[in-house]
Amino acid sequence: SVAIMLDRSDALAQLARWPDALKQLEAVDKLTPGQADVQLKLGDVLQGAGRWADAERSYLKAIGLAPRHPMPYNNLAWMTVARKGDAKKAVEWARKAVELSPGSSPFHDTLGWAERAAGNLTGAQGSLGKAIELEPRVAAYHLHLGTVQAELKQTAAARASLQRSVELSPNGAEAAQAKTLLKSLQGP
Repeated sequence: SVAIMLDRSDALAQLARWPDALKQLEAVDKLTPGQADVQLKLGDVLQGAGRWADAERSYLKAIGLAPRHPMPYNNLAWMTVARKGDAKKAVEWARKAVELSPGSSPFHDTLGWAERAAGNLTGAQGSLGKAIELEPRVAAYHLHLGTVQAELKQTAAARASLQRSVELSPNGAEAAQAKTLLKSLQGP
């Protein structure tokens, strides 16, 4: 059944078995063409497999099928920033995701990171602050805010944000990044 195939593709994707997950989703797409959620999942798997252009096409197809679904906009924005692509386009997509789902902290985080990539550090700071306001216990948000604050030369605020990131996830990937940035802010 389609539901089982979707569950299987999710499980395979969690194991980073991208080709197997892709086969499942392509089979679902043939059985139920024109489903935005299937295109979104295809985009996620293709992104995980590093097939960026194909992932972008799937996300754009999902948007064409369901233009009020915020996730493909968010994923396009994040992928574009991560690949150092068109930052202005990433900001557009991220803003659309936030417009469609203003209570989503991950979407505000993506918007903040996209604004940073576009050189709008003040806007980035505001978006990241909103992400933290909505969900204060996410270490990555504090790391991102601390990074922007450091770039704005707000050293004391940056230290506080980075320390909070470490407190929230002392053994996570964010902690290592936060500790590295904290060392660079120590000064003489």
